[in-house]
Amino acid sequence: MNRSLFLKNGKGNYRDDEPLIIPGAAQGICNNKLFTQDVRLLSRTEKPYLLLHVNGRRTIEIICSRRELENNESHTHSFWKGARFLSVMTYLDSYAIRTKRDYGYDETHLWGIEWESTYNCVPGNVAYVRVPTLIVGMTENRELLASELIYTMSASSDKSVAFVEGRANNDSLAGSFESAKGPDRESLKIMYDYIDEWLWESGRFL
Repeated sequence: MNRSLFLKNGKGNYRDDEPLIIPGAAQGICNNKLFTQDVRLLSRTEKPYLLLHVNGRRTIEIICSRRELENNESHTHSFWKGARFLSVMTYLDSYAIRTKRDYGYDETHLWGIEWESTYNCVPGNVAYVRVPTLIVGMTENRELLASELIYTMSASSDKSVAFVEGRANNDSLAGSFESAKGPDRESLKIMYDYIDEWLWESGRFL
């Protein structure tokens, strides 16, 4: 029986919800994900885009991920490192997304996902966004292709995407850049300068 119906029929231990523990599904460390252990997967964009280099240069090129190997050991048997713990209704409301039988991914693509099957999904949401849209991706992150996907799926007629060399999605420098000095430290400024430039370009928000 569907777990939500199970709860609604009063057959759970609680009236409103139930705890849900999923072994090996921890989100933060991407436990047991093939693409974190094989960096050839989800490694580059399909098309060329603007790349903001740490030395101030700008080029149009295929964007390649600079991420490194992660999680070469399984944390499935660890509760704190490996398990995802939430509630049944929270999972159904905010985390569950439908996949098709042909679900998969390679170097440049994800397929077999119903992006609009949950409200909590950016690619599905931007299909209804028509205001000017800027997507900024980071080269040192496993979510590199998400930026391209969001840009492609956006319904806006005024949309742009750019990638920042050497930065991760938590707005930090990649390891190889963190220890460097000089122009590499300017990547944050380069990113925000570009955002400022885009906002004022052609009087977009005047």
